[in-house]
Amino acid sequence: MKKFKTYLPLFPGFYNTIFEPNSEDCEIDEINRQRLEKNLTEINYDDCNFNYKDYEKNMSEDMSYKIAEYLESIFGEKIDITFEKVVSPKFYNFSNDSINIEIAIDLNLVINYLESNLKEFKDYIKNKYTSYDGFISRYSNDGLNWLNDIKTIDFESSHKLGSILDFILINEDYEAINLIEDCTDSNYIYAENYDELINA
Repeated sequence: MKKFKTYLPLFPGFYNTIFEPNSEDCEIDEINRQRLEKNLTEINYDDCNFNYKDYEKNMSEDMSYKIAEYLESIFGEKIDITFEKVVSPKFYNFSNDSINIEIAIDLNLVINYLESNLKEFKDYIKNKYTSYDGFISRYSNDGLNWLNDIKTIDFESSHKLGSILDFILINEDYEAINLIEDCTDSNYIYAENYDELINA
């Protein structure tokens, strides 16, 4: 089984999406509940040291595991996804965060799936990669070109494999909302100075 570098499918970024941490208020409420029991004054957001980098890393690792698990259920074979890093844009005007991964997968499984769902794949590629005002596509909007490319030994996986896997997951009715629901154990951000805040 060969390994490929690409991006994590389905993930739209952290900034201003459902993957952005949103549990700070819950953490503050819990801290204040304990402070109240000790007759301490309430704290606010500025008093907490939230570690967003650790949150992103933990979520990225969990999402990578969940997607590998779901792809295994589709293909019936072991698939390994290794989280590498979160890539964030300098400015969020035109793009969002992405997650770089390495995936070990048999491309023949992917090719067979695309050939069995060719119409849907062609529609997906046409919708996603057709240029329009404000967007110039760097990739062909012809799904057959993508299918032929994945069959070559010099297949460019860094972008295309991520998009192909994105299509497969969506085509199997697994989308970003399902992914966030599967990662509820990681979707919580903690104050690093929690012990200090509940005692002082």
